[in-house]
Amino acid sequence: IGEFRIKLAQTKIFIAWSIRDCQGNLDDASLTVLEAMAAGCTVIASDLPGYRNIITHGVDGYLAKSEEALVKIVRNTKDLGSVAQGTIKRRFTPEKIAAEYDKLWRGA
Repeated sequence: IGEFRIKLAQTKIFIAWSIRDCQGNLDDASLTVLEAMAAGCTVIASDLPGYRNIITHGVDGYLAKSEEALVKIVRNTKDLGSVAQGTIKRRFTPEKIAAEYDKLWRGA
């Protein structure tokens, strides 16, 4: 984990492109996106429900609907890393995550 964080700290843009595997599974809520945002990377992710819960397009990251959109965003991206860090500090604190798990387990 330490080496991963060091690499992220040296990264300007982090791309999380999700595809379906041969069984139809899809990873659209990767913890690596949260880690990248916390490290101050500008994140570009597939425009999928899980990532929409994390990223506000054009504010603290980017969501791409297609490969063509991904290329366009990469070419025209603005550095949103500091805003992304603020989102993590504000929305994804250990206390807030624990409260969400508590709600989930209690069926609320």
